[in-house]
Amino acid sequence: MNSPGKRTAIAFSILLTWLCFWFSYKIFINLLDENNTVTDPDLVNITIARYSVCQSGTKYAISIHSAINNTALRQGIRETWGNSSHHGIPVVFIVGLNDNKDVHDLISLEHSTHEDLVVGDFVDTYRNLTWKHVISLKWFITYCPSVNFLFKFDDDIFVQPKKLVSYIESIENKFEKPNILCDTVLSAEARRNKKSKWYVSRKEYRRKFYPTYCNGYAIIYPQNAVNLLLRNINDTQFFWIDDVFFTGLLAAKSNIPRFTEPIFIAPSNAYNLTEINETRLNFIATETFNKRPVGPTQIPEASVLHHLWEIVNNDQM
Repeated sequence: MNSPGKRTAIAFSILLTWLCFWFSYKIFINLLDENNTVTDPDLVNITIARYSVCQSGTKYAISIHSAINNTALRQGIRETWGNSSHHGIPVVFIVGLNDNKDVHDLISLEHSTHEDLVVGDFVDTYRNLTWKHVISLKWFITYCPSVNFLFKFDDDIFVQPKKLVSYIESIENKFEKPNILCDTVLSAEARRNKKSKWYVSRKEYRRKFYPTYCNGYAIIYPQNAVNLLLRNINDTQFFWIDDVFFTGLLAAKSNIPRFTEPIFIAPSNAYNLTEINETRLNFIATETFNKRPVGPTQIPEASVLHHLWEIVNNDQM
């Protein structure tokens, strides 16, 4: 039978092993916690990029934030509104990486074919969208330093670049001081429901409401605003919802107003493209393109881009 001293030594050994495991686990979890990441644009490198895309005299550039697997949508944009030959504005797609070798090989092939990818060395996940935004602004400020405006879009949107340029030129005086044009969101409440896609813990964000921020599918950044945002980025606590971080928290800290013009973009909930048919697409195109240079949003597949592009060209809107 074991002596009391031996039993105590065994119990102590088990406790010590458990404590070592627990502290090792906590250290590991903290290393994985994205909220501990320092938001330093110099820490995220661009691994693939077409550096010469912005030529001398270029006034506008387009960066499209795209999920790494959305190959078909990127191709649809290249074949429709994102083709620079139609409007003369350079276009790049911002993506991250993943650990799937086949996907990585496809991305390399896609870039060698089109030379329009800007790839950051971070994992392309929903919770890393802030890093994608960092890369987008870093690319713009580094490789397009003389360009006046960055048009930032998501890859599920339709745009008429020529009409957008005419529109921006008509309100250009509003950008003499740093301003951000977008579809603004006012008094949005932080989601505390753990089942929500946008769940945010109080540790991540302690306040009840977010500051005014932009819906991220379409944002117009003048060069002066980008410079100011990147200048203040290291003094702003990291937040994984990129729209809130850049155009809410960071813009507010930088004293950059966010504003919406009535004919800029259709509201995010204006058009439902989950049920697609030709009649509905024709209606959406007519209602949208007669009034606005940007929209509709939430486009699910490349065929819709082609259909809308055909309508725009046939009707010469």
